[in-house]
Amino acid sequence: MAGVKGSRMFPLKVAAGEEVTLNVSGEFVYVLECDQPSFLMAMDESGLDYAKIRTYVRVEQGAEYRSLRISNPNAGALNLKVIAGFGEYSDDEVLIGGSITVSNFPPTTAATFSTAAVPVGVAAVSVIAANAARKSVTIQNNGTAEIELGGAAVAVGAGLIVAGGTAYTLDKTTAEIFAISGTDGQDVRVLEEA
Repeated sequence: MAGVKGSRMFPLKVAAGEEVTLNVSGEFVYVLECDQPSFLMAMDESGLDYAKIRTYVRVEQGAEYRSLRISNPNAGALNLKVIAGFGEYSDDEVLIGGSITVSNFPPTTAATFSTAAVPVGVAAVSVIAANAARKSVTIQNNGTAEIELGGAAVAVGAGLIVAGGTAYTLDKTTAEIFAISGTDGQDVRVLEEA
């Protein structure tokens, strides 16, 4: 545990309506875990005060306590872990109160999908037009012969090959995409997310 020196963790179970006393000395107590909203805690013979998870109590500089009392006023059993001892304790957690404004995030919008069936043959054909709002596009070769993807000048033997019966997804491209095949009449399906 970060920042702990000369301290020890005590796992405790206190029945409903009961009180336990730990014979432990130290300068601080920290409630690490607690399964009830609150409980009562006191150092030495001082009066019981309410405590809850993340409660941190420290005695005056140069003083120390000799015992720790835990009382459970809850209807159910109290399971908790306290860290007690000398030195300092920090769980390296920052707690912020108030409100925080977060900006520069694009607004979230629901995705829209569009589909098309495009016959691809021996001449390059546009399978999807340019779209600045496009998030992704999936091109499925539903035919038996391979097709090739690329720009307007795509040619057989010079494009990205998509075998018959497979699909290819492009993320974050907004450009127009063309396809060609060495065999006429290939059935190509397009799914665009924008």
